[in-house]
Order: sequence, then C-alpha cells, then structure tokens
Amino acid sequence: MTAGRDVRFVITSDHGEEFGERGAWGHAHTLYAEQLHVPLIMSGGGLPAGLVVDGAVGTQDIAPTLAAMANQPPMTADGLNLAPAIGGAALPERAFTAETTRFKTNRLGLYAGGLRLEWDVKSNTAELFDPHADPKETHDLAEARPLDVDRLQKLLLADVGEPWTAKVAGSVRTKGVAFRAGHRWGHRMRVEAGDTFLVLPYDAEVRFEVDDQKVGPWQGMGGQQPGEGDPLAWLGSATSIVEMNDAERQMLIELGYIQDDDGQDDDGQDDAEPSEDDAAQDDGAPGAGEPKDDGRDCSAYDPAVPDTLPARCRAATPPPGDTKDPQDAP
Repeated sequence: MTAGRDVRFVITSDHGEEFGERGAWGHAHTLYAEQLHVPLIMSGGGLPAGLVVDGAVGTQDIAPTLAAMANQPPMTADGLNLAPAIGGAALPERAFTAETTRFKTNRLGLYAGGLRLEWDVKSNTAELFDPHADPKETHDLAEARPLDVDRLQKLLLADVGEPWTAKVAGSVRTKGVAFRAGHRWGHRMRVEAGDTFLVLPYDAEVRFEVDDQKVGPWQGMGGQQPGEGDPLAWLGSATSIVEMNDAERQMLIELGYIQDDDGQDDDGQDDAEPSEDDAAQDDGAPGAGEPKDDGRDCSAYDPAVPDTLPARCRAATPPPGDTKDPQDAP
C-alpha cells in the first residue's frame, strides 16, 4: 500500500531478442516469435492470483488498461482496456501487425485467426505458422496453405493502409517496395489518377515519372513530403526532419538505430533509382499473390481466386468472365 492506494506491477517488454536461432543476434532483423512474443504479467492488489487469460493481446493494450485501473477517463488509443478480460470476459478477435525495416531488412508480419504470417517484402517470400501448435515457428505451412498466405497478405496490406495518392497518371519509382490494391509491385509501379498506394519502408525515397519527366524525390517519413503542386500526395502522419549533431548521429549509428550504409542495395544498384531490369520487371505486373509454383496440376487451384494461381495456370484457365490477357496488369 502506498498512501492508501493499491500498488500494481506490470512486467513486459517492447520486443524480444534473437540469440542465433535463425543465424542472427539482437532484434529488428526479423519478426519471428523470439522477436514478438513477449510476456505481459500483472500483479498487485485487487488482481486475481494465478489467472491466465487466453487469447492474444498487445503492448498497445497496457496504457488503456492502466488508465482504467487508475479510474482515469478512457484513452483514445489503439489498444483495449483489458480489465473486462481479467474479470472473465472473452477477448475480441483482432489482427496484430508488425513491421521492421532496420539492417536492410523490409518485413511485415501479421497474427490473425490463429495463424501468423512472416513476409519478407524485399525478396517477396512468405512463411506461415501456427503459433499454437508450433510456438517456436519452425514449421512453415506456406506451401501447403497458399490460400491462407494470400488472404493474410491482403488483410495485412489493408490494415497497414495506402497513405500515398497519385494526382495524375504515371509511374512510381522507389528504392523501397511499392504496393497497390493488395499487391506487391516492387521498385516501379504504374498508377492512374486517384490511385492510392503504399511504399515500404516509410522513409524510402519516392520518385514519379510522368510525360517523360522525373520529379521528386519525396519521403513519407523522415524527409521532404510532396507539396500542393506535386503529382503525388502524402496523406499519412505529418513528420518533421530531426536535426542532430555529428555525435548524436554517431551514437545512434553505433546503437543500430541508424544504418549509415553506402546507398547500395543488395543487387549493387544505386538505391536512388531502381535498375532498368527492376523497372522492366516490376512495372508490368504485381508481385504479391504470385504463389510458388509447386508443380501441381492447375485443376488443384481455385480459378475463382486468380491471385493464388501460378502464371501457367492463369494462362490456361482464366477466371470466369475474365476476357483480358491473363498476363495484363490489373
């Protein structure tokens, strides 16, 4: 007791750590269980002893819960007040997203409906896990369950949102990865006026090509955002460029919060512009929803879900009512 009030303790962590399980050490390289699955333990006066609440919760739930315990007004926050669950109420079904773009990684993660998706958007490879049956996430289900991979990828992109808008038709060029309409497009993507899209990482430089003119670069976060007269608009959070001296910057580099790299991507090309090969490959068709071709007969796939069909099957059995060339971009 402190000044007549109950004392309550919360034990948690902002993230986990890798200790060589997948060849890396520290954190922010991946989004596997050793990175994301952290404890949430509450103890103190008025709380039931030994209670285990089944279901998934997140660190975003801690602040609203503590505010409610302190009899404060409900918080405007992403999380939930967990007091009803502590009292025996069922937790609502929610999706939990995760993202990391440090150390030249570019990954998204999603936990929803008892499954977890690990998506390396840089290489466009996805893994699927059942964390209840496989808590260490060592058994990848992606090849066996391509429909679940596709469904979770689209759910994940819908949850992340599309904060960029094209005011005119043209081509988006980026050193990051561009997404539109639930698909991964890569370094370059054609858009029409009014199209919305996402670029990851958020601080990746974005250029725009229209009528053989290249304009930009802009950044959604951490740099210059497009202005009123520019062909693109950023509708995400407003950010400002952080000023720091050389000593502060060096300290953050040593801690790993800033990567002072040489501007080269893994392919050796200058990050400022995608290579011509990348541009030619990425501009014509999306990359997400291109499942691995495991050699199964095309009849094993559902033609009503074209995004799950390998390219050879889309060419052989176009979806009902689709009279376009199956290789055309959507």
